[in-house]
Amino acid sequence: MRNPFEAIKETIKNFADNEPKPPLHVGEVMDLWTLYTAFHEAHSLYYIALNMTTDPELLHTIHTAIEGSREDTKMIEDFLLKEGVPLPLTNAEKPLSNPDSVPEGVKLTDDEIANLISVKVAAV
Repeated sequence: MRNPFEAIKETIKNFADNEPKPPLHVGEVMDLWTLYTAFHEAHSLYYIALNMTTDPELLHTIHTAIEGSREDTKMIEDFLLKEGVPLPLTNAEKPLSNPDSVPEGVKLTDDEIANLISVKVAAV
């Protein structure tokens, strides 16, 4: 099974070669906008997760997810701007805080964080 990020890169690469291409179809723009927004939503989730765990393996996984997601987001952003498509509005990044200061009633468990990340990666 291919990595979803590799599939996205291959799709965008098909549009980025030097041959003249017709303008993007409205459905292509909509899909890329949706994907761009989903990546930004994932960034928020990842930063929230960083504020809720102290598990070293999970922190490593979250940082890896952030790094990969940022690269893919930047690639989509560059492509949309190159095609003259304005970017959708996105939320600001969450600030980092101490995981021990998050009240237990609202704090996600490490298992919940791991499940949310796996669902986000599988969805995109």
